[in-house]
Amino acid sequence: MLENKVVKAQEFLASGKVKGLESIAQNLGVTPLDALDYLPKDIVVKVSGDNFLKVWEGLSRVGNLLLIFKKDGSIFEINTTLSLGRFGMGYYNILGNDAPLHGHINHQNISAIAFLTLPFMNMTTYSCTFFNKEGMEIFSICVGRDKEHKLLAKELALFKELAKEFSKEDTEEFVKDKTEENINE
Repeated sequence: MLENKVVKAQEFLASGKVKGLESIAQNLGVTPLDALDYLPKDIVVKVSGDNFLKVWEGLSRVGNLLLIFKKDGSIFEINTTLSLGRFGMGYYNILGNDAPLHGHINHQNISAIAFLTLPFMNMTTYSCTFFNKEGMEIFSICVGRDKEHKLLAKELALFKELAKEFSKEDTEEFVKDKTEENINE
């Protein structure tokens, strides 16, 4: 069963039909969090939700990012930098005065976090996805792109460095983009 889903995941990744992690999960009949277990190890760095603050602090140093929030079939995208916050009243409260993103994260509901490299619309995306206790995506934070849809080089390098910090094994394959021409330097 495991081997069958691994093969199915690899075939789907190669099909060009990937529209994010949720589409992979739907194709496999599992939750997005469970889908990570069937993906090649060189495209996933999965850590416990207990690392929320360390991951958030690391992402706040990356620069221009894209926050993606999905709800009931709708997708919201916010180009932003991430600000640090503080814990209070059961939330991590984002305090940034200069960034467009403000809010309150129920960090206690985050069970896992994954750094992912996935194909999407003939490009490679780099994201950090936060999962709830039911294995569903809460939100994702992606490396930003310029007007020509090229990855921002500085942000990509910092993102890869952060992902590598969280990897328990060598992540050279994860951090090596096969589509470097999609980078704006």
